[in-house]
Order: sequence, then structure tokens, then C-alpha cells
Amino acid sequence: MPIEYYDPRAKQGSPPEPYDRTADLSGSLTVGLLANGFPDSAKFLEHLRTALGVKLPEARFKHYVKKVDSAVVSDEMLASIEADCEALVCAYGHCGSCTSSTVRDSIAAARIGIPAVAFVTEAFWEQGNFVAQADGMPAVPRIKLPYPVAGTGKQAMSALAARVADEVIARLERG
Repeated sequence: MPIEYYDPRAKQGSPPEPYDRTADLSGSLTVGLLANGFPDSAKFLEHLRTALGVKLPEARFKHYVKKVDSAVVSDEMLASIEADCEALVCAYGHCGSCTSSTVRDSIAAARIGIPAVAFVTEAFWEQGNFVAQADGMPAVPRIKLPYPVAGTGKQAMSALAARVADEVIARLERG
């Protein structure tokens, strides 16, 4: 009996969706900050809010924290984000399952028209790329963070937030 081999790689079921969302950050708007619940994700986003607040003085910020870091944003929370925010920052891909959910959260926001960016640590960068491709939106904006972020302390997180604030603004404005 001959041996038959199967290729385990999936074929893309539909063409990739383009990412064409942009935010006008020049005036008053609300930026959502979605922490996935992984340790220090909410604290990091608080530091980012401070850094962005300096650069976007008219912006308001609304914090969201998911209860489970590996689960995608709930329909209820996504509806609240849609009702209240003109842009969204998702943090962060710091492990396998939370990388997947963070990238998918930013894609979910983009699909309802909200410009979004996801933070993914360098240790899980390739996985973030894979998830974006697999979920059909490979161009969803992502920003690479050093690994680890969690557990690095207030000063390190504050300095990192200050370093990436301009990139967050650029990604929200240009995709």
C-alpha cells in the first residue's frame, strides 16, 4: 500500500482584508486603551496614556480591561468601545495565547471601523504576524515591544511608553 502525504498548511479561505483605517488625532477624540489582563498590561497602558496625553492634549482616554487575557474582546466590551472611542490601542502580546487575542482584538476593532494598533513583544512577534494573516487582516498595525514588559517596574514601563508614543500616533493616523 503506497504512503500518502498531506500538506498540513491551510490555504487562505478568502482574500486578505485591507487595513485602511485612520484616526484624525488633531482634535478632541477618545482613545480606548484595551488591556488584555496579562500582568502589568493595564499598568503599561496607564503609562502610555500619560505619554500620549502630552502629545495629544485634547484627547481623552478610556481604559478597558479584559477578564481573561487569552480570550478575544467580548461583544459587549467591543460595543462599548465602538460607542465611545475613535481609536484603540491593545496591549499586549506577551505570551502565546495573549498574543493571539491581542492581535484579534485589534482586528475586531478594525472590522467595525475603529483604527487600532496592537502591541506584541519581540518574543511573540512572528506569532502575531501569523495570527494577523490567519485572521485575514495581515496589515493590521502592530508595534514591537521588547520582551519582557511585565515585571520590569514602573520606571522601565514609563520609559518604554514614552519611547513608543510617537509610533502609536503614527500607526493610528496612517495605519
